[in-house]
Amino acid sequence: MTDRRRSGWLPAAGLGGGACRGVVALLGAAVLTAAAAGRAEQPAPRPNPAAKLKLIPWVECNWPQQPEQDAPGVTQFERTVAGLLIWRQVTDTAIVGTTPGNADLYPELQKRLAGMRIIPGIKTMRLLRRFDSIADWALVAREVRRIQARTGTKVIVFDHERAVEAYVRGQQPLNFDNLRVALAQLPGDLEYIWYPSVFWFIARQPGHQRLVKLCEVVQASLRKLRFVDHRYCGRREVRFGRFINAGKAIDRIARQPTIPLLFFYGPRHQPHIWWLDHQLEEALALVRDRWGPDAEVLIYPGRKRWVEAAQSLSQRLLALRQRGHRP
Repeated sequence: MTDRRRSGWLPAAGLGGGACRGVVALLGAAVLTAAAAGRAEQPAPRPNPAAKLKLIPWVECNWPQQPEQDAPGVTQFERTVAGLLIWRQVTDTAIVGTTPGNADLYPELQKRLAGMRIIPGIKTMRLLRRFDSIADWALVAREVRRIQARTGTKVIVFDHERAVEAYVRGQQPLNFDNLRVALAQLPGDLEYIWYPSVFWFIARQPGHQRLVKLCEVVQASLRKLRFVDHRYCGRREVRFGRFINAGKAIDRIARQPTIPLLFFYGPRHQPHIWWLDHQLEEALALVRDRWGPDAEVLIYPGRKRWVEAAQSLSQRLLALRQRGHRP
């Protein structure tokens, strides 16, 4: 639409001066009203959800030298590296978890991935036969020190997925006094990312309450601690109430910002539940709206599609970043 005020357009000749001014005023008001209405109809620009978010892919390399079950000629180490080389195009940080005794994995990864920060993770179920055992946590502390010595890391991820299952299910009570003593054995100069990993087992309120109680005790015992948040791990329309409720409860007690986790298992693994690659923008928008534009977000696609997901998600992330703002 041409803005006639700018083009110098005037009413037709033959009108008196007063009438002319009145017509001009009326038309001017009409043009301003129409312009305002047109602006109101246009949706406001929406921030690009990928602009500043820091994506941190997460993979498990539990048996580095063993061949992959679905690719006998490829070791777990080789597949881990292949995916990280792709992820390195869009992020400088990743989490690599492993079983105890594999501290030498991390220097080998650093040789292949210069300039990329690898955060070590420990699966604790092989060491923690009882979650409140002082002796068992001494083994965990020894493993942490071994990894710290080999890598110089300032952060360790604890994956307790099976180690706490019996407690959360109500099958094994915990002595929290013992647990406090046990946790005091961990190096105090590290930051710990605590993956509760027990939302699968929270079918009823008691499990929810046990989880929150455990997190309260852990937080009081460890000076530097962040919890992983499962709230948005699955698609918006099918997120489980127990995931959301437990996530909110942990968030309420957390001293430090929680870290959101998204699962991208692909179309062959319950696609009606977990995020699909083409939904990356939607998932990141949820994270941005809840945690802010500069938040860290963990991406977990599982081992089998580790390389496939790295290719697909990194390409989509690059496209989102290059696109900038969109209406």
